[in-house]
Amino acid sequence: MGSSTPVRCFDTVEEQQQALVTSVFFLTVTTEQQVQRAEADAAFAASCGRRAGQLLDHVSTADVARDLDVLRAAVGDPWLHYIGYSYGTFLGNTYSALFGQRASRMVADGVFDPEDYVSGPRSPRPIPASATTWARARHSASS
Repeated sequence: MGSSTPVRCFDTVEEQQQALVTSVFFLTVTTEQQVQRAEADAAFAASCGRRAGQLLDHVSTADVARDLDVLRAAVGDPWLHYIGYSYGTFLGNTYSALFGQRASRMVADGVFDPEDYVSGPRSPRPIPASATTWARARHSASS
């Protein structure tokens, strides 16, 4: 508890907005777009590394899950009741993995490939036009 040091990755709001448009909020469909997204993500990470340095070693999902457990204890609750959307899905799963004995009612709004989420896709692959096409592609890739 107490104050914290924010991670600042950009000097101006305009730089931040441009990075978010080309990285975080850029949905990839084609292999070329996936490569562009990877390059934008690398530039984003490099910018954060230059400005935040060693602080980045302490802002992982596991660190946030530990913070959640501190907050749970601070309010006197024996259990964490949690609903996670988007990144919150991964955060809730991480909390449960670290503190399963204190996790109670937990809802995740979606599933994801945790290996892709943590390490990035194993190879660039376009997003199929339909769920059926996607399911067939995943099934044939795992066969």
